[in-house]
Amino acid sequence: MSRNESSFDSASFRRPANRWLGAASERLAPVLRGAARGLAGASTPPGEWRRGLILSHNHMGDVLYRTCSLPVLRSGLPGCEWSFLTSPASAEVLETNPALHEVLPWNTGENSWSLAPGSFDKLRKRNFDVALCTNSLKYYPDLFLAAALRIPNRVAFTHKGLSGLVTYPVTIDFPGSYPSYFRSMVASVTGVDTGWPLKPRIFPDARAEEAATATWRRMNGDSKDPVVACCITTRQKIGNFPAERLLDVLAEVQSQLPIRVILFGTLHDQGTLSRAASRLGEKASYLAGDLSIPALASFLAKCRMVLTLDSGPRHLGNAAGVPVFFARNMSYSQAEAGAYCATETDICPPGEYLTDEEIAVIAQQMSPRVIADELCASIRGGVLPA
Repeated sequence: MSRNESSFDSASFRRPANRWLGAASERLAPVLRGAARGLAGASTPPGEWRRGLILSHNHMGDVLYRTCSLPVLRSGLPGCEWSFLTSPASAEVLETNPALHEVLPWNTGENSWSLAPGSFDKLRKRNFDVALCTNSLKYYPDLFLAAALRIPNRVAFTHKGLSGLVTYPVTIDFPGSYPSYFRSMVASVTGVDTGWPLKPRIFPDARAEEAATATWRRMNGDSKDPVVACCITTRQKIGNFPAERLLDVLAEVQSQLPIRVILFGTLHDQGTLSRAASRLGEKASYLAGDLSIPALASFLAKCRMVLTLDSGPRHLGNAAGVPVFFARNMSYSQAEAGAYCATETDICPPGEYLTDEEIAVIAQQMSPRVIADELCASIRGGVLPA
């Protein structure tokens, strides 16, 4: 693709109105291109970039799966220091990441342009050379923010239009897994082949490791029973697999093997977790915001497996390197939301773009025993991935 070529793809839109807006933006591409150049200046080659800003989704899982490609970005462009803009809640997963120069916890909403008071000026004073606009679903907030900050190099996908604001277009392999999209972007700007694994990276420090070990001993004592960690809560508003079905699966596993179950979530989930633990009996307990995110990653690494909804804990379990069994969010593309790590297993049947009502019917038809058998086979294998 040439530097000014668009890869507009009408098939990537689910709503006709958005498709029309995307097409209209392409007709205005020359105007947008001229305006952006007048505001931000001329673009430069990647080898000349010195200060880079990464814009992304702000949920913990979305941030985590981008960490797969940060080491390649850092090593592929060694002359550039990278800042990652995210929310305060997600900043923890980037703590001590050696590929980053700094983490900026200034986002206050779903999109990158939702900033805490005074943050825009602080971003502007950093004089970034390049912005990686990594949101593949709705990238116009990233592009508008980057242009408003007068960042001369704006790397982004163009399959949904607005190519006039993009100085370095990246081809998207649609549909692919969400982590693979950022990998494609990093490969494009660094010139490195897309051969690296998509396992998320998190770097707990000694304090996090100590907290995880202390909590593990407090909750499990001298027990040798395998521990299954489970998350039944999520911030996702639609497309969620019924949490009750995951508890049915755990009850089936308990009937076959002597396991301990640890449910985990935030402090706000305490009531839900307490009731679920009571249902599962004396070998079930819960963590409700007891650990920092890095410490929780260390804790999960001690477990035999993670069973979870399609939420941040899924990606945290992948980062911990333990087997993860997850219920895919079936309101999204199956290819995009499906498994991307060799250590994870999607327990949902085929299906995509489904309503909550349709997902509830499918979940009711699934056999907890069949899923439990898969979990038990993994537990009996007993060999954790390297």
